[in-house]
Amino acid sequence: MITVILYVLLGITVGTLSGLIGIGGGVIIVPALALFYGLHQDVSHQIRDLLWLVFGAELGGIGVVPQV
Repeated sequence: MITVILYVLLGITVGTLSGLIGIGGGVIIVPALALFYGLHQDVSHQIRDLLWLVFGAELGGIGVVPQV
């Protein structure tokens, strides 16, 4: 449970920083996952890519469904 809370806090922090600074969230989240959670850089990249893909597809689908 604590791990989930930490991931959510990391996501909020990364979202805020990337919004304020204007850079991609991957620049911050991949090193953070490697540093704070002990994940290898390759695994961090794969996690980030899969999550972006899933959420992007979901949002795209939600945007198209009302038009059909």
